[in-house]
Amino acid sequence: MTSIKRPLAAAGAAVLMGLTLTACGGSSPTDASKDDFCGSFKDIVSTTTSVKGDEPNEDEWKKIQKSYEDLGEVGTPEGIGDDERKGFEAMVDAISGLD
Repeated sequence: MTSIKRPLAAAGAAVLMGLTLTACGGSSPTDASKDDFCGSFKDIVSTTTSVKGDEPNEDEWKKIQKSYEDLGEVGTPEGIGDDERKGFEAMVDAISGLD
């Protein structure tokens, strides 16, 4: 796995695990369906693992950010704990806000 993919995959896996344990499980909706949430997360994994080389080029990075923005628009399923929700919001804001 390349250098950019490792941290993104690790961050994604940690959040997915936390959300899965609580629900599957800010400003993002808190009533997403589990199917929509998990589908958006799968899109992130697919987009991230499609990066060619050690780091994403500009187009690949924009696609990664868009997939995180889409996840933020979907939101989290009901029943997410406060800590998991904060982690979700931090992850979405951090990735989608980077230049």
